[in-house]
Amino acid sequence: MTYSESAVSHMISWFDIAEYRTRKFFDYLDSVRYMANEPDTIEFIRFFLKANLTFPLRKKIVEAKEKLSDNEKVEFEFNTVVKTIRENFERPIFEKSIDYYLDESKMIVNETLKMAGVSKNEIDKVIMTGGSSLIPKFRYLMEEMFGKNKVMLFEPFTAVSKGLAVISNKIFA
Repeated sequence: MTYSESAVSHMISWFDIAEYRTRKFFDYLDSVRYMANEPDTIEFIRFFLKANLTFPLRKKIVEAKEKLSDNEKVEFEFNTVVKTIRENFERPIFEKSIDYYLDESKMIVNETLKMAGVSKNEIDKVIMTGGSSLIPKFRYLMEEMFGKNKVMLFEPFTAVSKGLAVISNKIFA
């Protein structure tokens, strides 16, 4: 992995973004800039963080990821004053990148069934919710495990928050 790739890989998780706008991370960028194959990339990361563009970029990436649910290929573009990022996202490449998480999901479902003492055949319906439920490969995994006729999608973007509202109402009302 190159120094530029390492610096970029540090910025993958959305929940860690605030951590990268610190003096410590800027010092890290300074330390790797002179050793990097692509010092311009390090400088762009520095600009990107200082301009506070990480959240808008993440939003554009999520939008592109959502479009992959309905398209095999998505053209991605993110403009800044300094540089324009252009990429083509392809569903097969995205799906390959999430294989680990799909394997984890399958293992968790199987372990949950085992702990409950229930077989897959005893499940009448599998209700999927959340953004990941819109990923075709995830849906196919659930259909493969339980049968296509048992898997259904329910309010992918609102069911969890509605459930939290019901629970908090019971707790705090």
